[in-house]
Amino acid sequence: MKRVVEVCGWLAAVLIFALAGLSVLGAQNAGRQTQSPPSQTRARQARTETEDASPVAVLRAARKIHVRPGRHVDAKYLEYKLQKHAEFRDWGLVVVEEERAADLVIKIDKTMLNYIFSVVDPHTSAVVVGGKVVAINKQLAAEYLGTEIIKKMRQVRASSDNTSPRRKKKADAEDDEWSES
Repeated sequence: MKRVVEVCGWLAAVLIFALAGLSVLGAQNAGRQTQSPPSQTRARQARTETEDASPVAVLRAARKIHVRPGRHVDAKYLEYKLQKHAEFRDWGLVVVEEERAADLVIKIDKTMLNYIFSVVDPHTSAVVVGGKVVAINKQLAAEYLGTEIIKKMRQVRASSDNTSPRRKKKADAEDDEWSES
């Protein structure tokens, strides 16, 4: 009798997990079906080979940014925190509601207390900037994320395409050697 109850319990657990998986997949598929197909009024132009697709060039050319909504961080609060930074306004960035209209998309994922962000070019799907912050709740995470995203973007925008950090340190060390003599 004990074995029968145990087997029934296992079967019930498997059934619950299977139904939960189907409901999650059904919700995702339903979300896809309710989204309207992209309108053809705004045609995306593919980057030509002569156009620079480096992170520096993409960040400098970007004017519209979209924060992808998620369950880990309140997108509106993150948008607010980003707009509070002077660099955001100085770079001429604006937040847009439609992801299709954006030059950059911010994606947020979470593992434990780590909030991992990536700023992606939607035209090429290339990650332009990425990083993580540690926070104990959504509000703190949005504050820290806003500051860290601006900081990383500032670093990338300030860097030059030709000089990697290692080359730069090596070149600085060589300059120091010559300046001593």
